[in-house]
Amino acid sequence: MLVPGAEDPIVLRDDWVNYVQPEDLHEGLAEVLDKFDSVFENKVGCVRGFVHAIRLKEGAMPFKHKVRTIPLSVRGELKAVLDRLKMEGVIEEAGASEWVSAIVVSKK
Repeated sequence: MLVPGAEDPIVLRDDWVNYVQPEDLHEGLAEVLDKFDSVFENKVGCVRGFVHAIRLKEGAMPFKHKVRTIPLSVRGELKAVLDRLKMEGVIEEAGASEWVSAIVVSKK
């Protein structure tokens, strides 16, 4: 990174913080937030026109993780969240697969 007034580039220097002032950071942050405001909206977005490919090591064998028990106290809330995510198009049912990973439930 080049900073006006600094003699050398400050990348990988221990004293880089002495060259960057908070007001500089706030100006830059405001610009980024304004330019890319849709990225920072408080809603889930979707990437369209992109196909994700998972590359496996040659000879990789399918594996199914053991099912984890979901506590009764959170099942209703979990179902509601999964239904909402499905309705919003964030997740979809995939059917049977040779590769299975168990869901881990944790509350924010």
